Amino acid sequence: MLKSNEQRIEEMHRRALNIEKNDRQAKAKLYYICAAAVTAAAMFFIVVILPGMYRSGDISGTFSGMYGSVFSEGTALNYIVVGILAFVLGVALTIFCFKLNKWQKEKTHNEDLK
Repeated sequence: MLKSNEQRIEEMHRRALNIEKNDRQAKAKLYYICAAAVTAAAMFFIVVILPGMYRSGDISGTFSGMYGSVFSEGTALNYIVVGILAFVLGVALTIFCFKLNKWQKEKTHNEDLK
């Protein structure tokens, strides 16, 4: 079956749109992965490194007592603060992902209408 020039051009445009759509999906996936990595790194810093720095006194000279006593005593308050920070970070990441997903769907829908 031989295709007419119009059919070939239409097929070419369809393939180009499909390639662009796949590229957008790959970029969105990369954004999700980067956001998750940044969140994981921030949580690691908050949970593992920051309390150790306060306990060892590496930061105490810098702030000279202005940082409060949340991480200096090693009480249950540390866990409460870290838990609240983890929750807030999780909520922020979830909202970011939902908005990014909504934006991507709107962009794809608008480009499909063209």
